[in-house]
Amino acid sequence: MSVISSAQATDELSVQEHPASDYYGEFSISDGDKAIETIYYYLKGNRGYVEKTYQGIYEIDMEELKSLIQDMN
Repeated sequence: MSVISSAQATDELSVQEHPASDYYGEFSISDGDKAIETIYYYLKGNRGYVEKTYQGIYEIDMEELKSLIQDMN
């Protein structure tokens, strides 16, 4: 699953361990029992974002974000 493949890169940098948001969720991507990557998602204004720590912040379509969250449950 590539959460970021359809998201649009922003000019904002990811400069800390967790998003600069009080409310966020996360997707953990694993290889067997080992977590290899964590991608955070959150809302800011009326827009959805996904963030890869120290790599980038991406804007994602709200309907796609909702679908991803439902698929993870």
